[in-house]
Amino acid sequence: MHAGPTNDAYNNKDSRMGRGGWGHLVDRVQGLEVPDQLIPATVIPPASYAETAGVTDDVKAECELEMSVPRWIAENAPGASPGVAGDANRVLTIEITHMMGAGGGAWSGPKQLVVSGTLTENGTTIGTFQGRRTTGGGMYDKFKTTCSLLSTCGEELGEDIGVWLQNPTMDAKLGEF
Repeated sequence: MHAGPTNDAYNNKDSRMGRGGWGHLVDRVQGLEVPDQLIPATVIPPASYAETAGVTDDVKAECELEMSVPRWIAENAPGASPGVAGDANRVLTIEITHMMGAGGGAWSGPKQLVVSGTLTENGTTIGTFQGRRTTGGGMYDKFKTTCSLLSTCGEELGEDIGVWLQNPTMDAKLGEF
């Protein structure tokens, strides 16, 4: 169970288990499949990094999370698409607020990605969230790169945010929050 305010879709979800564990199966059993309900057209610009996020230049260059996170969200939210906000009526802005991901793959410890997001419609904020996912590596994760492990966290966050976009709320806590 999650502590604090949360989106109702997450109340019964044990999100401490990430991709590669049993968490994805639990999601399916509990009916939290990737949503198929079309949301209003939503543009997701490239994510930004908070100054205090702890992301090294190497990880920024190699992992390209600023481009990947919007893509993973769009894959899980029919009606959303990565792009430039421009004249879009509905925009989801994402900031990577914390990252734990020293080089060396799983050998250098767990990887974690924390994001915050703001959904605006015609300039008015209609939803906000914080999301966090962590992977400690599974049996075969010892042979994966830092970027592939951070991708696992990002893909899980994409699923979490995709569900949240079906019914956005203020101050939602997604994933492991």
